[in-house]
Amino acid sequence: MIKNLVPRLAEVGKIKIGGKGKECQKKDGGTFRMPVKLDHFIITTTQKVDDEFVPDTTLMERIAKTTGQSASHLTRLPVRLLYDDPTLNFPTSYAAYTVAGCICRGDGETAQRTGIATPVACPCERRKPDYKGSDKCKATGILSVVLDTEKIGGVWKFRTTSINSIVNIMSSLDFLRSFTHGTLAGVPFDLVLSSKTVQVEGKQATVYVCHLEFNGSAQKLAELAYEEVQRRQIARLRMEDVEAAARAALAIPELPDIEREITEEFYPENIVADEHGNNGKGVNGLKSKVARTYTIPPTPPATGDEPPVDTPVDTPTPPATPENGNTKVADPEPPKKPTKQLGPNANDLFAAMKSLPQTERRTRLIELTGKASYFDLTEDEAALALNKLQSSSAQQPADPEPVTPSHALPNVQALKDAMESVFEADQISDELFKLAGVRSFEDVTDDAAVSALSSLASSVMTEY
Repeated sequence: MIKNLVPRLAEVGKIKIGGKGKECQKKDGGTFRMPVKLDHFIITTTQKVDDEFVPDTTLMERIAKTTGQSASHLTRLPVRLLYDDPTLNFPTSYAAYTVAGCICRGDGETAQRTGIATPVACPCERRKPDYKGSDKCKATGILSVVLDTEKIGGVWKFRTTSINSIVNIMSSLDFLRSFTHGTLAGVPFDLVLSSKTVQVEGKQATVYVCHLEFNGSAQKLAELAYEEVQRRQIARLRMEDVEAAARAALAIPELPDIEREITEEFYPENIVADEHGNNGKGVNGLKSKVARTYTIPPTPPATGDEPPVDTPVDTPTPPATPENGNTKVADPEPPKKPTKQLGPNANDLFAAMKSLPQTERRTRLIELTGKASYFDLTEDEAALALNKLQSSSAQQPADPEPVTPSHALPNVQALKDAMESVFEADQISDELFKLAGVRSFEDVTDDAAVSALSSLASSVMTEY
């Protein structure tokens, strides 16, 4: 048994009420994806295809059948909690994420910031709505639940930066706890998504927020809680010991992959603002931070292209010489990992796939071969896939090169789509003027659209 390895909750899926929208281009040539919001839950696996988590359709259909809902529009999920302590079921904090990961986290009084040994005051100017830096801070919460399904082996996590959802979930946990005399773990609850009307700059808007509730009477809730306590006594289960282990796990920093996912989904404006990796917070800053603990594998692209072979990030000690004053004998270099080569047919298929848009390559590879990696293909499979690809390309007549009007530029179109999903039709002209200084999308330049998308993302992801 490894003594210094603290187990975490095994995350087997995610619960989402939003996701990534269309890909937009930044001024430095990079890309980001504008977030979109939903009025229903989506349950996903932890597997990704084309940089999107795969929906768990089987599980959603099972829940829809048992709860009398539509699988494509779930607004109520049957869940059970793991602990009696609300702060363990739903830990919350003020946090700032950039492409370098979580750089600051606080509890509303003090915060621990990367690179500063002593705690700093919390909240700070990063929480202000008009803050324009690349390290904007938001309230965050992570609810870990077990879904009432036929299988059990881990938790599903619901992450949010909505202050309305955070307050609602915290309040409902305390409210339910008052009827159960403190017992929450093991009692059947429902995670519910409902609409709420709020005021934004003097105008009404509808947002969707989450809370927990019990589907039954207060007496029935008290009875179920009492039965749960009796089961623990029979099994000699001490919730205090379980919760002590949970607190130790919460103290462990998030893995780099999880930090990257949180940044992309909940802090897209910080990605846009940090275009050049200022102050070591860009991509190089992320690699530097991770390299202190992990060996960094190359980031697999979401385009179907193959990643390079892994290489260790440790810098070898320079040889001892009088000039550099190094008297330490360098450790022998480890044997290098052999590089796996593509076969001729797989290499031809790889080259042919580059004629497709980057976002379609991986999906097309899976359609042609049933596999997501060129390295997994036999030469016969690669040859067959190449023939299919060439045949389908020959059957499609070439379209004339379209003339792209200014309003159809990628970022201008993305801004138009995003604003139409957020504002009413009669509001768009005024809101566009606030964001870009013009009242028609015909007059918006691509650079102005990037800036407007950043501002819109910041206001939307805060969820008022």
